[in-house]
Amino acid sequence: MTMFNYSLFMILISLIGVSYASILSEDDIVKLIGRPGKPLDVSYGEHSVVPGETLEISKTQNEPNIEIGEDDDCYRTLVMFDPDAPSATLPIMAQFRHWLVVNIKGSDMNSGDTKVTYMGPSPPKGTGPHRYIFAVYKQNDCKRTDFSNINKARPKTSVAKLIADYNLNSSPESANVFFAEKK
Repeated sequence: MTMFNYSLFMILISLIGVSYASILSEDDIVKLIGRPGKPLDVSYGEHSVVPGETLEISKTQNEPNIEIGEDDDCYRTLVMFDPDAPSATLPIMAQFRHWLVVNIKGSDMNSGDTKVTYMGPSPPKGTGPHRYIFAVYKQNDCKRTDFSNINKARPKTSVAKLIADYNLNSSPESANVFFAEKK
């Protein structure tokens, strides 16, 4: 197993324990989003998301606060998705897009263009834990990009296709993941 350039994976494994480790590995994250540079600050109300923790669905229905942390002139794209739709064992609707904001200038989330509005986690009952992944990518040469023809669908989307179609950096600057489950 290769090492992240930070300890996100070890934090995830230590927090989620053995029962979830079978559906989350470092290689899975890298295959889905690329190798993140650092953890992304995500908070729901006063609660700051710790990578790999399990959150109550009811506490994640409002749009979270995202702290990109880079105050520069580069443009970025934020994507949130569920790779386990409708379940981790049968992800035929994956990657289910929960949020997409493009052309975010620097760290100002309000400057971005929302292409897919935020939708809180809604895993089907009895399908086990779902991962909800946030990733922030720098746009090509840090420039504003034309996303007018972007696919605004939620189910069956692909972060890899988004990266390729819009020439985003192949690895995110930052990322975070949490679990939610409807028992």
